[in-house]
Amino acid sequence: MEFVKKHYEKVVLALVILVLLAAAALLPFIIKGKKDKLVEYSTALTTKPVKPLPALDTSVQEGALQRAQGIYLLDLTTKHNTFNPVKWLKDTYGKPVKVTGADVDGVGSIEITDIRELYMIITYDRADSTGGYYITVEKQGSLKKSERQKQGAFVVKGGSKSDAFTLVEAKGPPENPTELILQPKDSTEPISVTPAKPYKKVDGYTADLKYKVDNRTFMDHRVGDRLTFGSGGQYRYKIVAINQTGVVLSAESNNKNTPISFNPSH
Repeated sequence: MEFVKKHYEKVVLALVILVLLAAAALLPFIIKGKKDKLVEYSTALTTKPVKPLPALDTSVQEGALQRAQGIYLLDLTTKHNTFNPVKWLKDTYGKPVKVTGADVDGVGSIEITDIRELYMIITYDRADSTGGYYITVEKQGSLKKSERQKQGAFVVKGGSKSDAFTLVEAKGPPENPTELILQPKDSTEPISVTPAKPYKKVDGYTADLKYKVDNRTFMDHRVGDRLTFGSGGQYRYKIVAINQTGVVLSAESNNKNTPISFNPSH
């Protein structure tokens, strides 16, 4: 006890130093523990499952985009008279007819009422004792009226260059063939004709038209035919093309082509 009393401060100092050394030795473990807890806490916050956001309703915007993609046509001609004065014309009987719209009294008033197919038809007729065969040829779309009716023709193997058709092969009995293979002069593709089934292909079109101002009609018109219409026959056009979808007219005054579409449902 006497020793403790004499060295009291030293004993206390030694105890304090021991405590500090112990604290210093434990400090890295304490710091690591704190860091681990901080990392664990941070991970818990950042990896928490997130509820997905509800899908955005963009129907209004999509509808606006679709409407913007469409083309809006502002008609200031056919049904608008602010800048287009109304015209009055006389029909073929001298009766005044009200005409509205731009150029509606000209080719713009031509309407197609019907378009029909024209065919080239080749029909077997009979055999000849010389080894050839008689056929009939009908070219409904020909520009020559004489060729639109049935024309007789004779085909034989090794025919002349002037022949429209040359016989390539006759199948079956020579006196009663089941099929003729013919080579057209103006084509590289052979064609087949049988006694029961003629050869038939589209060879053109014919159109029926109407001038809406005075209801004048142009029936069974073909390529090359001319149309004269309007007051005093002021409009003169020539048909330069016809197909299943429409007609192309060419003005005789300036050769300007005007396509007219065929709308069967109208």
